[in-house]
Amino acid sequence: MRPIGANLADVESRDVHTASFARKGVALWGPVALTLTLVAGVTLVPASPPTRGDATPFWCLGCGDYALADAVANVVLFLPVGWALARTRMRWLSSLALVLGTTIGIESLQHGFVPGRVASLSDILTNTAGGVAGMALPALRRWIVESGRRALGASIGYGVLLVACLGVAAATEAVPRARMLHWTESADPSRYVRFSGSLSAVRVAGMPVPSHEWRSVPAREVVEVGVDFLSGRPDTGLARVLIGWMPNGSGWVWLEQRGRDLHVHIASASDHLRLHGHSEWLNGIMPAFAAGGACSPRLGRPRSLGPRC
Repeated sequence: MRPIGANLADVESRDVHTASFARKGVALWGPVALTLTLVAGVTLVPASPPTRGDATPFWCLGCGDYALADAVANVVLFLPVGWALARTRMRWLSSLALVLGTTIGIESLQHGFVPGRVASLSDILTNTAGGVAGMALPALRRWIVESGRRALGASIGYGVLLVACLGVAAATEAVPRARMLHWTESADPSRYVRFSGSLSAVRVAGMPVPSHEWRSVPAREVVEVGVDFLSGRPDTGLARVLIGWMPNGSGWVWLEQRGRDLHVHIASASDHLRLHGHSEWLNGIMPAFAAGGACSPRLGRPRSLGPRC
C-alpha cells in the first residue's frame, strides 16, 4: 500500500500537468479564435445593398471599381489567421483546408444571408492567399534571424519597401489639375437610373459655370466647387447628379445619389489602379421620402468640405 503522501503528490502532479496543458492550449488556439472572430466581424456585417451596376459577378476576377483595394484588404485580413494557425504546429494541409473552408463559408453566408454583401471567387482566392502568406511568416522569421547578414538585408529591404510604398501612395492619391472643365448630367444607362431631381447651378471658385460650356479653373492648391441641386427620389436606385469633364475626356469630379446617400468622387491616379481614391459616401443627408429637397454641397480638392441638404 502506497503512503498517503505519495498519493497526494501524484494528484498534485496531475493537476499541475492539466493546468499547464490548458494554458498551453489557450496560448496556441486563443489567437486562432480571436483572428477568426475578427474576420467574422468584418465580413459578416450587413452593408448597403448593391444597386444596378454595383454587383460583381461571382466568377469575374478583377471586377469592380475598387478591385485592387479589395484584393489587398482581403490578403491583409487573412494574414493574422494564417500566422495564428502556424503557431499551433498544425499540419500545413490541415491549416490550408481550414483557411479555405473559412473563406468559402464566409462567402456562402454573404451570398445567402448577409444583406448587402456580394460573394465572389476573387474574395476566396485573395483570402486564401493571405492565409497562406500568414502561415509562412513564422518560418520566414526563423530563417531571417538565423543569420545576421539576412537580418540586416531584411531590415534594409523593409525600409526601402516602406519608402517605396509611401511614394506610390502619394503619387496615386494626387489629384490631376483640371485647367478646363465642363459639366454634364449624362449617365451610363447600364449602371445608373435617370436622376429624378434637377441641377440648379455649379460654381468653381465662386464663379458660375453653365452646363456644357468649357471654363478655365484657377491654378490654386485648393479649388472649391459649389453645386446647387434639387434631390431626386430616394427609391429609384443609383443616379448620377452630374460629372465634370476634363479636356482629355476623363471625369474630374462627380456626384451620385443612392437612396438618402450622396456619393462624392474626385479623380486621382488611384482610379486606374482600382484603389479607393478620393471617394466618400455622405450617408443620410438627402430627404427621406420625396424628391425636391434643396442641396448645396461644397467640394474641395481633394475631398468634400461640407454638404448641406
